[in-house]
Amino acid sequence: MKSILRQFLNQENVINSSNTIIDSLYSTFEKRPVLALWIFWTAYLGMDVLARFVNGLNFSSFQIIALNYFAGGLFNQFWFFVILPNLYFRKKWITQVLVFLVLFGVFIFIKVHLLSKFQIEFVLGKLITSEFLRVLIFQIFTSAIWGFYIFCESQREKNKLEMDYEVLLIQHKSLQLSSHFLNNSLTQFASEILPLSKPLFNDFLRFSDLISYSYKETLSPNFLFEEIKAIEIYIGFQRKKFGERLQFLMSNKVDPDLGKQLPLPKWTMMTLVENIFKHGNCFVPDNPCVLNLDLRESNNNKVHFTFYLKNSRDHNAVLFSTGFGINTVNRILKYHFKEKYHLQIEKNEKEFQLKIDIEYGRIITNRAFG
Repeated sequence: MKSILRQFLNQENVINSSNTIIDSLYSTFEKRPVLALWIFWTAYLGMDVLARFVNGLNFSSFQIIALNYFAGGLFNQFWFFVILPNLYFRKKWITQVLVFLVLFGVFIFIKVHLLSKFQIEFVLGKLITSEFLRVLIFQIFTSAIWGFYIFCESQREKNKLEMDYEVLLIQHKSLQLSSHFLNNSLTQFASEILPLSKPLFNDFLRFSDLISYSYKETLSPNFLFEEIKAIEIYIGFQRKKFGERLQFLMSNKVDPDLGKQLPLPKWTMMTLVENIFKHGNCFVPDNPCVLNLDLRESNNNKVHFTFYLKNSRDHNAVLFSTGFGINTVNRILKYHFKEKYHLQIEKNEKEFQLKIDIEYGRIITNRAFG
């Protein structure tokens, strides 16, 4: 009585107890699903034998019992691992129904042969009906077990995804803390450099802005103006690095005030610009690299942003993948802008060209994309 009262007052113990049982059952299925199904099927046979013994019913011959046991057990395995997954995930209803009927037909054929061999009277129609119902009843039970197994698998995947997400959040917060520390350090260095060189001081500030943008929260609102500003800083550093050797023409016709209203996923255009210096050759005087950024209003009063770049191909460049290139940028922009986004690529042995067009519509709103 005390135990019952304690469980009534403390529901958490009951829940934890049930969870332990469920985890134990699932653990068995996870490690040895074939064995678990045979255990259930054997238990079902044991209950059938016990019921016949208690009620004083006659037992079939050993051959018939063995046929029912092994054929039924194999059929349960096939139902669990083949038929149900194909029905639920692949929707192959006709094929699996035909498979079921063929297997059931083979089982009935063997059983009829054994009954005839032992001269046991039977009515074929009643035999088929009774055996079909018996198979169907246990397959419903097997289907319930399969549903439990799939539910546990989905819960485990969900828990794994949630755990991975938490880990990513922690890592991201750690990176943000690192960026704050880095920016604070750069600001300190910049203040010490200012008395020595104002141009170098300005470069440090621009570099700090670029670092801040790279560490910006991915899901926070981001706009075209911020991406273009990062590109201009990056190109500026490349000009300082290569000097007059760099053959790079950049045209920016995007109004800053309007650019602050137009959403754009962070680091997408910047990735394409960076690829110019990774895979292109921007040191050919007769064929300089070109980057054109244009924001215009079309004939139907819709605002379009055009990103165009061209560069000579560098066949000696070391090819390596960072996992974030044109294909990834294309998927991101297509996801956010759907049919209002178009990518066009043209290339030959000497030259590479890429053009992106994004339609922002007639009315500009403060939508934000991560």
